[in-house]
Amino acid sequence: MLTKNMTDWIFRYQYVYRKRYTNKQKEKFLHAFVADLSQLTNQIKVVSSEEGVTNVYVGNIQKASRVICTGYDTPLDFKGDYLYFNQKRYAKKSLQYLYAKLAIIITLGGSVIFLGNKFIKVPSLVSIPSVVIAMITLVYFYYLGKIARGDSKKNTAVCNTFSIVYLLNRISKGIESNEAYAFLDATYLGDKGKQMLKNASKNSVEIVQLNGIGAFAPIHFVKMKYEGKQKWSNIIAAHLKENEGMPVYYLTSKELQTKMINSTQFEEVDNLLY
Repeated sequence: MLTKNMTDWIFRYQYVYRKRYTNKQKEKFLHAFVADLSQLTNQIKVVSSEEGVTNVYVGNIQKASRVICTGYDTPLDFKGDYLYFNQKRYAKKSLQYLYAKLAIIITLGGSVIFLGNKFIKVPSLVSIPSVVIAMITLVYFYYLGKIARGDSKKNTAVCNTFSIVYLLNRISKGIESNEAYAFLDATYLGDKGKQMLKNASKNSVEIVQLNGIGAFAPIHFVKMKYEGKQKWSNIIAAHLKENEGMPVYYLTSKELQTKMINSTQFEEVDNLLY
């Protein structure tokens, strides 16, 4: 059952700070997020790299024997199913969708501006037709620039908002001495946030990452290849199929876009972790 705090957090991070892709969006999120964390604990550390990647740690990361983490950044918009552990496919799909939108806006916008200049007779520089054409041109280039920079998915409840809320709820119950929490940046394209966490943790640490746990799909505990003595695992909500004898974990496009959160997954994740 969702508590009042959890309901408030879900609303805040699903609607008010739902997009966390650009630096400006992330700054706004982090300001609100750290404020929420400060009401639960004073064991907070915000760490930024030279590349501008920012992680938030709760508890003693250096000494913890287990770190539970999730990404807080949101993915670029794309079409199709989401395949876990396949960043190359995700990057390709995202770029294809971005280029398609750019092609459409350039074709339509360019045509409107061209036809407007050609067929609308402008008697002077300051007239209603000239002002309309100028405004259309400004709006066109504004959206063109916005699309060119990329945009994240609008509905991020499943992607990682629910994972963030789950960890906030765990932190509100108290932090065990051997456990810490991490909220990672840059998790969908590249692994800079993960690398920062690995470098900050001790060699024998167990790291468990949550992803997509709010989806209406079975929960899976997936062990990853270990690097050195550090153990990295994932708890995800996903459907499972096989491709050439290899397991493929995925969520459908419809499941990614939903605003509904499967709150019953809390107990499933608790059972795996505790």
